[in-house]
Amino acid sequence: MRNVPSAVVIVTSELRGKPVGATIGSFTSLSLNPPLVSFNVMQDTRLCDALLDSGRLNVHVLLDDQATLAERFAVPNLDGSKIFADVDYEWVPKSIPKLWQTGAVLGCSVVQSVQTADHSLFVCRVDEVEHLRDGTPLLHFNRSYRTVGPKV
Repeated sequence: MRNVPSAVVIVTSELRGKPVGATIGSFTSLSLNPPLVSFNVMQDTRLCDALLDSGRLNVHVLLDDQATLAERFAVPNLDGSKIFADVDYEWVPKSIPKLWQTGAVLGCSVVQSVQTADHSLFVCRVDEVEHLRDGTPLLHFNRSYRTVGPKV
């Protein structure tokens, strides 16, 4: 699967009043009407617990200048105070961390979760979309971060 390019997003939520987040490489659109997206999260992580507990999240679409941010949020189970240190974010209504300087933020609600081996698949309804800035999307391909190339 390393030869299949994927979008890179950061999913944030809250667990017992503390911010949690993780880089996700399995993000995809499922439906336009209603607007649904999906992604996988490792079980036994703070993010998985937060999504199952609160059911609310923000999906942050990363741009090509945010590989360092993606790497930071890719460290499994890093404490929220460390992962969010020096990151420009705010608590938005419904107490979900929102990262600034990403390309876009999708405010979502969990519709369904399915346990699959060591991961859980989350299906989420997109409740709101906020475009923050223009740029080229960040992709993951062949074990490294890339960007979109020229049209073919």
